Amino acid sequence: DAARAAGTSRFRAIFLTNLTTFAGLVPIIFQGTLSENFLNQMSISIAFGVMFSFTVTLFLVPINYLVLDDISRLIARLRGTSPAPHQPASPASTV
Repeated sequence: DAARAAGTSRFRAIFLTNLTTFAGLVPIIFQGTLSENFLNQMSISIAFGVMFSFTVTLFLVPINYLVLDDISRLIARLRGTSPAPHQPASPASTV
């Protein structure tokens, strides 16, 4: 539940940050001058790296966390011990 709530609450901020970074690099990517070839290749690498990190941040990290949590609970059940109970997260303090 916590992974789903965190993903839905942070989706818009992460998505918009990555989208604006990618959109800012698009003019450099499609620039037609040959003298800017190095800058063009570098901006392509950065743009697709940003989109890859978006996927990893919002999908792969929470999925891996949930899978590892399920594995640890399965191991605890096979050993005959009870897994540690989930503690409710305390609200983040704002400064």
